[in-house]
Amino acid sequence: MKNFTKAKKNVHSFRPLLLKNVHLFRTLLLTVVVLVVAFQGVKAMAAADDPDAATVFGSTCATCHGKNGVPTPTGKSLNAPDLTSAAVQGHTDGDLQQIISGGKGNMPPFADSLSEAQIKALVAYVRTLASQHKAGKQGN
Repeated sequence: MKNFTKAKKNVHSFRPLLLKNVHLFRTLLLTVVVLVVAFQGVKAMAAADDPDAATVFGSTCATCHGKNGVPTPTGKSLNAPDLTSAAVQGHTDGDLQQIISGGKGNMPPFADSLSEAQIKALVAYVRTLASQHKAGKQGN
């Protein structure tokens, strides 16, 4: 019986340690979640600032969409959308990736000439064009 009482006391003395570890575990889990979310934001910003994305945009898209996302005369004649517009910016990233990959209207598909990483980087770059365009208008 003494062993049972002793074991029961050990369980009770273990409880505060267990509760402290649960709190520590929750804190650690929350920290990991915050870091993962923050890393995703950093990845998106890095893609938007990626010089390769700007270069790919300049060589692949700017002929029609203009270097700032506003259609050139050629782009206007082909009904290329203004990439800074709410209509384009309202698309999901998946929609934009599909449009770039598969083409749309007069726009050819780029799935065979661009990698998936380049297409994702272009989407992130297109997301920056609206704010750049808005900042340019405010500067005038």
